Amino acid sequence: MKYSIKIALLLLIIGLFISKSFWYLEENLYCTITSQSIRVSTQKSDDSNKCTEYIQSLEYLIKAEYKDVQKIQVYIDKKKDIEYRQTLQNFKKEKIYDLQAIRLWVIENMKLFEDNFLKKTQEYLQKKLEKYYTSLTKKIAPLQQLWTWYQFSPYIQRQITLITSQINTLNTIYTAPDIPTFLKWIKDYLYFKKLLEWN
Repeated sequence: MKYSIKIALLLLIIGLFISKSFWYLEENLYCTITSQSIRVSTQKSDDSNKCTEYIQSLEYLIKAEYKDVQKIQVYIDKKKDIEYRQTLQNFKKEKIYDLQAIRLWVIENMKLFEDNFLKKTQEYLQKKLEKYYTSLTKKIAPLQQLWTWYQFSPYIQRQITLITSQINTLNTIYTAPDIPTFLKWIKDYLYFKKLLEWN
């Protein structure tokens, strides 16, 4: 699968994160399901629906089939038409297994999409912020040298702390294991960037 990461998409992620409500990618994924494959996308098409809606529908069907299995068991326990009801119950159980397999298949493909999306976004950001990262590492060495001479300067200490924090934040962004963690560190990156611009 090819995933093109554009600046607009990145800004969308950041914008959604710093709004009052938290945003998770899975709420905005669309699935197109056939008997052979699942296609996951961030854009709706004529033959797709929200992946979470598919999962909810499958869970509803699983619960309904399970209730039927329980009802059939009541009649089996009462020794009423046992052979027919056991056959029907086995059919219902198979249906539950099939529905559960489809549900897990959708979840697995969503997770794969999210992992690929995150990896590509991290690669894109690392490339885009390379100059900024390098400038931070170049700034910190002379400041540390100054700190050895002027240890009473709170300004120099504050600058060292801010730059170190931003470097650590960027490294964490590039290695975040999941999207919620990634978005948390994006927020910290924006916070430290603003503080460094003010100084």
